[in-house]
Amino acid sequence: MFKTLSSAVKRALGFEIASRHTDPMQLSALPFLPNPDPILRKLGKSQEVFDAIMMDAHVIGELRPLRATLLNFEWRLVAGGERPQDLQALALAESIMARPPAPGMAWSDVFWNMHEAVLRGQRIHEVVWRLDNGQQVPDQVIDRENRRFVYDVDNQLRVLTRESQVEGVPVD
Repeated sequence: MFKTLSSAVKRALGFEIASRHTDPMQLSALPFLPNPDPILRKLGKSQEVFDAIMMDAHVIGELRPLRATLLNFEWRLVAGGERPQDLQALALAESIMARPPAPGMAWSDVFWNMHEAVLRGQRIHEVVWRLDNGQQVPDQVIDRENRRFVYDVDNQLRVLTRESQVEGVPVD
């Protein structure tokens, strides 16, 4: 079937036509994407505004019932089947969830922090891994501040570091 395609079609396969690289409204010289909100972009701010809104007394009052509702949902781990591998995976997941996700945190904190993506546009968590009886398991799940991250022109997440405070470095 591939042999019957025209050479123009063959050249076009696997290439994006309307990508950021061809968008006349995007500044291709920028190494990272600017904040898409026009008001915040003009102010040169983003997360600071969301943080300030979240600290407002009225907003806090509105968030409390949201948090309580979210945290009152029942959650449980169940095996994906009856095979021995399924039961082993369940036991592993239960052992991971029996420990706190990070020092001073509970899993309910992680659930709430992930829910905040709805309010802040995104939430990013770092997973620190360790070996446990020959298996790679999450040791910590840490909520990271949004201000530490940018996206490059290919929508790849980058973390801002002391050495790279503007462009950031790629995230695995």
